[in-house]
Amino acid sequence: MIKLGNGIPLRNGTPVTVPFAVPLPEDAPPTAEGVHSSLVWFLEATLMYSKWTQGIEKVRRQIVVVNAP
Repeated sequence: MIKLGNGIPLRNGTPVTVPFAVPLPEDAPPTAEGVHSSLVWFLEATLMYSKWTQGIEKVRRQIVVVNAP
C-alpha cells in the first residue's frame, strides 16, 4: 500500500493529479497476451472521505508493465 496524501482538497468538476510511482521487483514479468494465457497487472486505489461523511470509493484499473534495460 502506498499512501498518497492526507487532506487533499477536492473540488466538484476540478481534476486532481497526485504523482506517484510503484516499485516493482526486478524480476517482475511484463504484461503479456498469448493464445492460451495472459498476464495482466492492475492498480487498485481507495479514496476515503472525511470522517464526517464516511464515504469510501474504490477504483481498479489495468496497467501495462514493460521490462526495459
